[in-house]
Amino acid sequence: MNRSTSDVFGPACTFETVVAPSFTDRLPYRVETGRAHPRGATPDAEGVNFSVFSKHATRIELLLFDGHEDQTPIQIVELDPNRHRTFHFWHCYVRGMSPGTHYAYRVYGPRDDQQGHRFDSEKVLIDPYAKGLTKALWKRGDACRPGCNLASSLRGAVIDTEDYDWEGDRPIGRPLSESVIYEMHVGGFTRS
Repeated sequence: MNRSTSDVFGPACTFETVVAPSFTDRLPYRVETGRAHPRGATPDAEGVNFSVFSKHATRIELLLFDGHEDQTPIQIVELDPNRHRTFHFWHCYVRGMSPGTHYAYRVYGPRDDQQGHRFDSEKVLIDPYAKGLTKALWKRGDACRPGCNLASSLRGAVIDTEDYDWEGDRPIGRPLSESVIYEMHVGGFTRS
């Protein structure tokens, strides 16, 4: 069965390309329930566990991309609230996925500005727990105005922190009572 990407993404997210065969005929990854902790994308030897917090979401889709510049996902994982949610954590395990894969979310929920709910299912969102991001396609204007931003959204990157070469760097082990915590915006601080 052939279907256009507008069938997959809805009328607001139309693209010129046609996906054939359909996503369900060529899904590259097997999806399992996963676990709520740790949050973010956590790889292991068999795949990647994804977990994100959203108290008021009614539905979440995990969008998986082959490369950082791909405008269409290779697979969309719809998280079932009965199977992929524990308390307010939405999660799944993607078997066979490895570090270097890119991903994002589409989150559905109430639109009620008075209650602070501003869900917009047309927007592709990054994982707030992502250990890496790519901005190869990012256009801030598309994120700020109404409409689909799939072709120009930020993407999270699956990163294996266990495999990182710290080059001999070690934690200083300073007690919290002797520490000073200072918060600053690095871009603004270093701009001039």
